Amino acid sequence: MMAIAILAAFWLFLRSTAIGLWIRCVAQSPTLAKASGVPVERVYLIIVVLSAAFAALAGVLVAPMTTISYQMGLSVLGPAFIVVVVGGLGSLGGAVAAAVIMGVARGVFSVFLPPTYAEVCAIALFLPFLYFRPNGIFRGRA
Repeated sequence: MMAIAILAAFWLFLRSTAIGLWIRCVAQSPTLAKASGVPVERVYLIIVVLSAAFAALAGVLVAPMTTISYQMGLSVLGPAFIVVVVGGLGSLGGAVAAAVIMGVARGVFSVFLPPTYAEVCAIALFLPFLYFRPNGIFRGRA
């Protein structure tokens, strides 16, 4: 639920604030945004600060559920990379859809299979997406 609330808040931030409009403009074309008067360097700084804030928030939310280890991100990094690629680079809706599919697949497979096999099967489920939809789940504008 927390992830859905954070995602909804960020979506509202991007859609309903001037800074969100700047971020979307710079993402589409930094040169055109700069020509339109958008402070591109300031937007890049805002993006870095937002990225750090989201990373810190993720750490705060994950810390109570796991032990600290130098390899603690590896179990999340692989599936996250697959979700981003299958969802389509630059497509927030595609990434959300791919994340939901990945989560449901991992949950369903873990009921019937040992954890390692469930993880492999959930990842293997995305291979057809990579072959038949190399630009992401949703076609059209990212």
